Amino acid sequence: MAEYYEGGYHQNDYYTKPKKHFPWAIVLLLMLFSAVGGGFFSYYLTEGRIAEQTAIMQAQIDELNAKAENAQNNIITDTEGATIINTTQMMLTPEAMEQLLATEGSENVIDLIYGEVSSIYNNVSTSVVGISNIIRYTSFYNGFGMFNKDTNQTQEIEQSTGSGVIYTSDGYIVTNYHVIEGADRLQVTLADGSVEEASVIGFDQRTDLALIKIERKNLPAAKFGSSATAQVGDFAMAIGNPGGETFSRSLTTGTISGLNRVVTTSEGLQLSMIQTDAAINPGNSGGALVNSRGEVIGINTVKISSTDYEGMGFAIPTDTMEEIVSDLMLYQKVIRPALGISMLRDIDSIFAEYNRLKVDYGVLISPIEGGAAASAGLQTYDIITAIDGEKITSSSQLQNIIFEHQIGDTVQVSIYRYTTEQILDINVTLGELE
Repeated sequence: MAEYYEGGYHQNDYYTKPKKHFPWAIVLLLMLFSAVGGGFFSYYLTEGRIAEQTAIMQAQIDELNAKAENAQNNIITDTEGATIINTTQMMLTPEAMEQLLATEGSENVIDLIYGEVSSIYNNVSTSVVGISNIIRYTSFYNGFGMFNKDTNQTQEIEQSTGSGVIYTSDGYIVTNYHVIEGADRLQVTLADGSVEEASVIGFDQRTDLALIKIERKNLPAAKFGSSATAQVGDFAMAIGNPGGETFSRSLTTGTISGLNRVVTTSEGLQLSMIQTDAAINPGNSGGALVNSRGEVIGINTVKISSTDYEGMGFAIPTDTMEEIVSDLMLYQKVIRPALGISMLRDIDSIFAEYNRLKVDYGVLISPIEGGAAASAGLQTYDIITAIDGEKITSSSQLQNIIFEHQIGDTVQVSIYRYTTEQILDINVTLGELE
């Protein structure tokens, strides 16, 4: 040991302290335990969360299945259930779907949910039929293609094809008027492949609906729901025969894109429609638009086909269809009230200014001889401006207001008389639309 003396340490006696080594082994060992322990902790935590989410989702699916069995495909019947499964989309709500997709084994649950679409299709598709519109024509050509005036052969050709929906089990079938228009003979092809001759019970050109019948019993009639329950964003599937029997009972799916869409057909008729993005192709006309409960809520009818539009199909609401079919079954025609007028054109500001009219709205009309309006005193070129005090701005509005009444009702018609520049109120008793 070095000794201290006055003037410094003793130079001949050195003492060296032993070096202290840093405990790297202990640090590494602690880090290893931390990593392994944290991993196991994270693993069990994640597994616990997955197990918890799986249990929740399974409970939801079990509840869905129970309700489906009890309600016979009416999958969700209460608000609480709707927070679990969005039946209008036939899929989970966005939040639940996000959780489900992050859950191990979720593909099985998704298959279960979307399997309901197949189930609905299997139930409804047997109620969808194919319709062949057959016309007859006379040919003056012999079997060798040579013209012969003495050859007078009547031949048949399939003019067009469409779809229909079985309305009752005893053979009544709903379809579009344009599907059967001009037919000399109608053939109906059922889901089992059998072909039946059909007779026309009645039709309504204004709504593009027709009722036909085949002589068969115990047919699988479709289940019709109220179109009033449909909402924008609801799940929808279209079933029909695009391109004829080659693609019979084809299924396309989408959503309800719009309600109460006023569509003007090529014949100039204005119809209030359900809009859907489920593909509706030629041959689908007369087929079924179906909701997530397996209910027919519309009869497919027209599609806008243009470079400016994509995926715009339309269907006649079942609430409209039921009223029309009821009349067709009872009277073979639709009973509607009528003013007894021809609507010449709608009045707008440009027309009013050009003709120096005192009103810039309404409908220019001409009364039909012997009709209700003529009997009440309306004249050609009168402008109807209001019905029972309700302002009239278009012919379609005027038409719809009249159709809300019954034959024999009296309505107050407000007019602007162009010839005398008078504004008059005239009571008209509604007749029957011919």
